[in-house]
Amino acid sequence: MKACFDKRRAALANALSTEVVMVPPSRLMSIVGQAVKWQQSQGLLPPGTAYDLFRGTAASQRDEVEAYPSSLAAKVTFGAKTHPEVAIFSPDGTMLVSGSSDGFIEVWEPVTGKLKKDLTYQADELFMMHDEAVLALAFNRESSVLVSGSLDGKIKVWRISSGQCLRRFDHAHAQGVTCVALSRDGTQVLSGSYDGSIRVHGLKSGKMLKEFRGHTSYVQDVCYNADGSQVISCSSDATVRIWDAKTCEQLHGFRPPAAGGGEKEDPGIHSIQLHPLHPEQIFVSNQSSSLYLMNMSGQVIKAMQSGKREGGDFRAMAVSPRGEWVYALGEDSVLYCFSTAAGKLEHIMQVHEKEAIGVAHHPHRNLLATYAQEGPLFLWKA
Repeated sequence: MKACFDKRRAALANALSTEVVMVPPSRLMSIVGQAVKWQQSQGLLPPGTAYDLFRGTAASQRDEVEAYPSSLAAKVTFGAKTHPEVAIFSPDGTMLVSGSSDGFIEVWEPVTGKLKKDLTYQADELFMMHDEAVLALAFNRESSVLVSGSLDGKIKVWRISSGQCLRRFDHAHAQGVTCVALSRDGTQVLSGSYDGSIRVHGLKSGKMLKEFRGHTSYVQDVCYNADGSQVISCSSDATVRIWDAKTCEQLHGFRPPAAGGGEKEDPGIHSIQLHPLHPEQIFVSNQSSSLYLMNMSGQVIKAMQSGKREGGDFRAMAVSPRGEWVYALGEDSVLYCFSTAAGKLEHIMQVHEKEAIGVAHHPHRNLLATYAQEGPLFLWKA
């Protein structure tokens, strides 16, 4: 019996050996190399970019020394009748996402500015969309989920790899959604609006869970503090407010110092951002030619001014990954580069002709994106 079994097994092995071709292990690396070269030829992988075989993604480079941008790296062009209203980099640094006035959400290569066609839905000319202008974007910590808010008060949640809409809140706010953020665990969406309210929405339930009220004008920016126990907001009412994330109670509120020298008093605040290395401190930028590094009690740690008295009020702000530089985009379409350590202006650069809207900083490279109502989105490098 055993001899019969061994004979059948040998016959089977012999038959299989004629069908299976053995190749050297180096052949696999050759195939991988050819695949990477094909991706580079199609613009899917920038030349010189390292590829992580285990994660199946391009490894994002990191700049060891922070420096302000000084030259144009790339540009992203839009249609004649549309422009970006918001743009952000993904936390892992592999994507730049823009939301446009026509409702389109597009994902770009952050270094080359080319449309990411390794996302098959974009390669097929299918895009994430809203019915009206997209005003707000935010990623989860893993860069896998994107939240978008639009002018009609709607919020959508997307899986970035497939473009699938995972959840939509059709009545998130009565007016346009100006800002969004995700909780640390990715289960709740925090949003602010032109209607003056701040709300928390549950991804699982699809319902509004909490509401924070107190601002008397548009809410312009919102974020969680480092441990997620507090919500921080700013508004056109010229105040920064700190709330208990559980009870919705306002814990504290403050205003930056009134600007002197003929500037208007109590200008609206458009941007807040926690200091990356000192989360008990917060950068605050309002519609003046000054920005501030403050503590959570409202005390000014450093004040930075452009020195321009008229026509240079700041419209947007971005902070470098380690907080060594803070950038303000002025209504004159000039980018003002401040050294946080020195607390002074170190460099200025004309980045658009007119109607500047916003600025975003790459999470670990010396790379900035700026955008305006006219012309392309520009990527600037050190």
